[in-house]
Order: sequence, then C-alpha cells, then structure tokens
Amino acid sequence: MPRPHREKILKQGCRVSVNLTQSQYELVSQQAKESNISMSEYILKALTKAKVHIHYDLGGIRMEQLENLIAEYGKIGSNLNQIARHLNSGGAATPDIITDVRTAILDLDDLKYDILKIVGEAYGNH
Repeated sequence: MPRPHREKILKQGCRVSVNLTQSQYELVSQQAKESNISMSEYILKALTKAKVHIHYDLGGIRMEQLENLIAEYGKIGSNLNQIARHLNSGGAATPDIITDVRTAILDLDDLKYDILKIVGEAYGNH
C-alpha cells in the first residue's frame, strides 16, 4: 500500500513592508495578541477578509455621468426593441411608430454628442 500524500504547503516567498504609526502598530499588535496569533498571520487574515473598493481612473470622467448615459442607452434600446417586436409581429408602420423611431435616432445622436462633450472636457479638448 503506497504512502499517503502529504498536503503541499505553499511557501510564502513574497515580502511586503508597511509603515505604521506607533498607535497603529500598537493596535495591530494588541489585536494579534488577543487573537492568539502572530502579527503576520493577523495582518494576512485582515487583508484577505477586508472589502476593498477599487477606483478606476477614467481620466476625469465621473462615474455618475457614465451611469446616466448607460441608463439612457438602455431606455432607448428598450424602446427600439418594442418597436421591432411590434413590426416583426406584423404590426403596421404607423405614423406614431415612425415618429418613435425618429425620436430614438435623435436621442442616440444627442447621447453621442453628450459622450463626445464629456470625453472632450475630461481630456481638455473643449
């Protein structure tokens, strides 16, 4: 009967240095002692369980501007889908439908202008 395989232990070979204030050091040290683990282990556990907020550099473009534009595209897309569904199911191209399509085209053109304006302002091309 072969010998059972031992679980492979991952060797930690990467080092990270962190500068702490005296009060931060004392706090982390105390919390590690209270948890009955080493300071390194405490910091590793804290790092892997903490939620990190990632911020993307969009070159000066505010995320809320992009979210508004995306929402607007969604509304226009929904309207166009409803029109397509109506026409594909044999519905007539009434004057109201044609007006809705033209409105959607104008809305898309307005959004294109808004995007170009936002990007231009963010990158200094007024």
